[in-house]
Amino acid sequence: MNKVFFNNNIDLIRLMAAFQVLISHSVNYLSINTTNSTLSLLMYVLHLFPGVPIFFFISGYLISKSYENSSSIKNYATKRLFRIYPALIIAVILGVFSIYVTGYISSHSISITDISIWIFTKLTIFQFYNPECNREYGIGIVNPALWTISIELQFYIITPIIYKLFLQKNNEKILFVFITFSMLINYISSFYLGEYHDFLPFKLLGVSFIPWIYMFLFGVLFQRNFVFIYDKIDKNFFGKKRFLLIIFIIYIGIDFIFTPKIGNYINPLIFLLLILIIFTFSYSFIGLSGFIKYDLSYGIYVYHMIIVNLFIYYGLVSNILYELCIIVCVLVMAYISWKYIEKPSITFNKE
Repeated sequence: MNKVFFNNNIDLIRLMAAFQVLISHSVNYLSINTTNSTLSLLMYVLHLFPGVPIFFFISGYLISKSYENSSSIKNYATKRLFRIYPALIIAVILGVFSIYVTGYISSHSISITDISIWIFTKLTIFQFYNPECNREYGIGIVNPALWTISIELQFYIITPIIYKLFLQKNNEKILFVFITFSMLINYISSFYLGEYHDFLPFKLLGVSFIPWIYMFLFGVLFQRNFVFIYDKIDKNFFGKKRFLLIIFIIYIGIDFIFTPKIGNYINPLIFLLLILIIFTFSYSFIGLSGFIKYDLSYGIYVYHMIIVNLFIYYGLVSNILYELCIIVCVLVMAYISWKYIEKPSITFNKE
């Protein structure tokens, strides 16, 4: 079953999730007119598959496997550091360079202290921090996507603790209490986003692992119970492809009739349907990921808002051609990052 586990379409799903974030952000922030029927349909489909919750689920699914396959905590931590930080460092450097080359730093008299604190937070675990001096640049945050890197790093730190306290002692049932608590915090928070958006404790809660850990833990549980879930979907539901179609129709129906909240703060019950779709798709059309020769998903995610902000700063908005230019630029950056930064770092860590 180990061979079956790794024979999946997860690379394709991560790439699609990265594109969802890229297109959703750029179309929204560039104020692209979405009344066109084709673009409107595209945005609706993207709305159904929010990238960040998908990333969190897949992260739990793969990171837990990586932890189990690691020879030690040091080995596990090293693998995570070499995967996250090389491209993150480049993203931070490019973010600083972008506000320097535009003249924003000099025109707003931003101090070395402000820049130093900003760089320090981005290169540690506080990627959600944004100094007030950047509020007039682009959308007001140079690289807003990086807040989820902070969440991911918290997931990495808490994974060995979860295994030590629960999974290695076969106390998986206790995890459901933690999952339920996280679900409730996430669900309740979604109703107060507008009212308490600027309230510091609420903002800190939103960038902690607490409202998001349930997404990660479902990935862990799916990985730990892979054989059971895979078998149930494959046999008891008349084959994976049929089950995928059934669950997708239900998912669309719920969205169309009840219009639940979908996005980062996706309704937890709808999230369960989403991850069933993701898991089933991963093992239903084996080989679809075969054409993916480069893992561009992480690069797309960490670089895209740097380009989007540059376009906004120079007033290049409200035109679909600008959107296409952004996509091309981001893909080129992601390719260069994978070939010369990310892949060499991963290879070096294996040597």
